[in-house]
Amino acid sequence: MIPDQNRSIAVDHSNFQVRQWDFEISMKYGISRGDYEKGLRQHLSGDAWEYMSILNDLGYLGRYGRTIDLLDQLLVYPELNLNYIWIHKNACSFVKAFFMMFYPTQVGSVAEGSIHEHTQLYFTIPFKELLKTLSIIVKRPTVIIIRHPVSRLVSSYVSKFVMPLREGKSFRPYACRIIEQIIQNSKLKGRDPDDSITFREFCSYILTTDIWRVNGHWRPQAWAIPRGGFSKLILMDTESISTLLPEVVRQLNPDVAMPSFDFAEAKRNKSVEVVYKEGHGLKSVLADVLPKDISLPVAHEANNFFDKGLFDKVMKLYEEDMVLYQQVRAAHKANGPMGTGC
Repeated sequence: MIPDQNRSIAVDHSNFQVRQWDFEISMKYGISRGDYEKGLRQHLSGDAWEYMSILNDLGYLGRYGRTIDLLDQLLVYPELNLNYIWIHKNACSFVKAFFMMFYPTQVGSVAEGSIHEHTQLYFTIPFKELLKTLSIIVKRPTVIIIRHPVSRLVSSYVSKFVMPLREGKSFRPYACRIIEQIIQNSKLKGRDPDDSITFREFCSYILTTDIWRVNGHWRPQAWAIPRGGFSKLILMDTESISTLLPEVVRQLNPDVAMPSFDFAEAKRNKSVEVVYKEGHGLKSVLADVLPKDISLPVAHEANNFFDKGLFDKVMKLYEEDMVLYQQVRAAHKANGPMGTGC
């Protein structure tokens, strides 16, 4: 049911369920621009209407919940003349840390392991400021990082459902809810929630979840790409950021001193770097293995988690992501980052 909403975003942004609203309005009114805007006006008012109208103008709405919350995922760096729309599991901790190096007064106040929280605090745009400065923001080049969708999916599973067990840490609250739901729905009698879930169970959960409920860590990347409004998008893949990202910043800011940032060292410090290897086949040796029995060296190769049937099912959800990734990789091989105008 679509909520009638007029609360203030400035007071409580957490109550603004943009993905659910987009899904409900798309279902009830359709996705033609005129009908969709009628639905927005019918059910939303105040800040909620203004914010959803912004997302609509940027091409984020009318996709049945396939959208993002720009107040969370848009980071602005006016001193560097660019923006960054970050995507979960796409080297965002590296990229945020790299941009932070241009703000030396901020670097010293970042506690270990808190780069995401610190960045969200200082580089997101509050709603009222977004209203005032959007026309300026969209004129700046906007960086978006794309990752091979198979590597990203397996990396999400390993980091959220395998590594907590291996490192003696607690699962994130959303991971706990997913584990409990899978055990309950699959009638896995006797399964201890602390044993977590298999990769196949994880994929089955994703593929049967309402579109608007899909968690950001495995939400398709293509949903984060605006379809209008921004004057220039700069897309690059995770394999290329160590060379392309500094070059983009250098071109936009020729007079700014480049900080020393070792992307290779940052990658080496990751507990598990998951990569899908094209042409290596699908081995499925880990598809039905509980995390406690997964060998971490084997988990580095995403191919080990799939058989053909599972791979084909998953790729239906991430088909747009694969096309996008291939386009970005091709652009890099040709002449650098993929630049587009919206």
